[in-house]
Amino acid sequence: MINSEAEALELVMARVILPISVFVEEEAGGPITGSWWRHPRGKQIYALLTALEESDQVGLVKLLNGKLTLIHRSLWPQLVRVAMDPARRRDAKRGLILAARKLLADVEDDDEVRIAQWNRVPDPEERKRACEELEARLLVYTAGVYTEKGRHATGLRSWRTWAGRDLIRAGKAIPFDQALKALALA
Repeated sequence: MINSEAEALELVMARVILPISVFVEEEAGGPITGSWWRHPRGKQIYALLTALEESDQVGLVKLLNGKLTLIHRSLWPQLVRVAMDPARRRDAKRGLILAARKLLADVEDDDEVRIAQWNRVPDPEERKRACEELEARLLVYTAGVYTEKGRHATGLRSWRTWAGRDLIRAGKAIPFDQALKALALA
């Protein structure tokens, strides 16, 4: 079991890429049947995941088979290189539903969009599907954000905004194939 934020960070640092499901099992001390939210340590698991996501050491992306994955900052240049690669993005945009194309355009124009406040598509299910499609195709960086009223919301950010100039520069220095291989090996 993981008993502190420091131990949680050490685990992510050691594994570099860690699916949330594996993190949850490590924290719970073994496999969980059903939702981890109902596990006796569910609140602790949530608190640790939130602390990791809010740290400057760990990113949270849908990476491995579209599953939420913790990724240590040591692989962020490779992640950014792959996520921002023009040819990969062009391919990933093919076949997007209309709502996802609209949402992506707004994220790229505004740098960040809170999905609950985004109203270009009135149907909440369609908005959710658009968000999931962009996440799964690694076209946006999705993070939990807190609203002015203290509520938790989903924010979609452009990779350019999330990464910043220095990380983008570091990513561009890595050939695409090497970046992809580094992520696959981790």
